[in-house]
Amino acid sequence: MKIREVIDENTVNLELEANDRDSVIRELAKMLNHNGLIQDLECFIQSVLEREKICSTYSTSELAVPHGISPSVRKAGLCFGRLTSAIDWDGDQETPVRYVFLIAIPQAEDEAVINRHLEMISSIAVSALQEDNLEKWGKVKDAEEFLATLETADGRG
Repeated sequence: MKIREVIDENTVNLELEANDRDSVIRELAKMLNHNGLIQDLECFIQSVLEREKICSTYSTSELAVPHGISPSVRKAGLCFGRLTSAIDWDGDQETPVRYVFLIAIPQAEDEAVINRHLEMISSIAVSALQEDNLEKWGKVKDAEEFLATLETADGRG
């Protein structure tokens, strides 16, 4: 899977302003909705928040990867937000987050759909673990520059 199949400059926000996890999820979900990837904003947001209740999607190094599997998702997609100020993701004062990828997956029993979900998470992990990528994400000036960091880390573009 090429990362550019699921994210583009229209689903990148490098100046995301939000005060908490739920606000971040809502703002990023609005981007997916605006770009036609989801048809029922509230249904999708609810699926993401339910997933967060099961297990936090906070990773490390100021990164969170919330995701939702919902019948309201028209097409699998991904968006990215760089917060203007780090937030406390889990409300425990121990999970600072500045970078968030939100993944939208259509609800299906098809194994290919499930595999695509796992491929997206894997691609994000590879990018986040790439030396200096988090530092680059903090400095990029525009969406294309950000997307270039994903392509370089993915090695497949």
